[in-house]
Amino acid sequence: MTPFDATRLRVSAIQALLCSQTAPDALVCILGLDSRYSSEAEELFCFLFPSIRKAEPSAQLDDDIIDDVVIAIKSDSIHIYCNPLNYRLLLPYICGLSGLIVHCLSDIEYEDCDFAEEFKINSFVRMLQGCNEIGIPHRVANHHGTHFDKFDIEKWPLIQAYAMDDFRSGGFFTLVHHVVDCSSLLSSIYGQLDPISMKKLLSTVCLN
Repeated sequence: MTPFDATRLRVSAIQALLCSQTAPDALVCILGLDSRYSSEAEELFCFLFPSIRKAEPSAQLDDDIIDDVVIAIKSDSIHIYCNPLNYRLLLPYICGLSGLIVHCLSDIEYEDCDFAEEFKINSFVRMLQGCNEIGIPHRVANHHGTHFDKFDIEKWPLIQAYAMDDFRSGGFFTLVHHVVDCSSLLSSIYGQLDPISMKKLLSTVCLN
C-alpha cells in the first residue's frame, strides 16, 4: 500500500463519519506550536499520515517547520495549510486526494516571515468559512480526570490570532464557531482494523 493509498483510506473514513447529521461541519487538526503541541492533534496527524514521521528528513528541517501544518477535513473536501518546505514531505500522501485544497506559499513568498504568518491565519479563516460546528480533539486533565475545555483552546496561538480584526473572522474562535471535542468520534475509527493497522499488527507478531 502506497503512502497515498493509506492517507486516502483514512481521510475517507473520517469523511464518512462527518456525513452524519449529528457530526460537526469540519474536523480540525492544528500541529506544533500553533496548538501548544497538542498530543491529540499529533495523534490525528499520525493516523492520517501513518509513515510520514519515519520518512521526514529531520536532520534538514527544524521540527517547527515540519509541524507547520493545519488540516480541516469536511465531508466532501480536505483543506491543508503547509509551508513550501514540508509540502514536499506531504505531497506523496496528498497528491490526488478528492476535494483537496492546499494553502501554500511559494519559496520566495515564504521568506517574508510576516507575510507567511498572515497567510497562514487567513488560510485558517478561509478553510472554516461557512462552518458552524467545529470538531477538535482535545482533552484537559484535572483532578477529576479528563474533560473538554473549549476555553483552553483559546490559548492556542493560531486560535488567538483568529480573533484579530485584521483577518475579519468575526471575533473569538469559540464564539464564531460552536467548538466540540471529537476525541470520542475519532476513537471509533482509531480502534478499527484497516489494512495499515493490520500490516503493523502482523509485523509485530512476526518480530515476536
